[in-house]
Amino acid sequence: PTRTGAKTSGDGSDDKTSYRSMNPDDDEQRDVTIEDIRKQARIFREMAMPYFRESREGRCLFGGMLVFCLLRSTLNVVFSFVLRDFWTALAD
Repeated sequence: PTRTGAKTSGDGSDDKTSYRSMNPDDDEQRDVTIEDIRKQARIFREMAMPYFRESREGRCLFGGMLVFCLLRSTLNVVFSFVLRDFWTALAD
């Protein structure tokens, strides 16, 4: 769900900062606190970490996938600039 950036605490320096849920499926709006986010992150880590500890090959494949995703994004940006210059040259 999307959260707004409007803090409910005064100066924003404590961990009691909360965010209003913007999920349209929620019947009632409730504040989501930093503690709620940390709890969900801890639960996610507990569920996900066994998959990363299972095998070295799996970790390497996952790392390779991340590298290829970053490489693809980089190439998309480069080609975007090249094609922009190409179409600008054709227009002139």
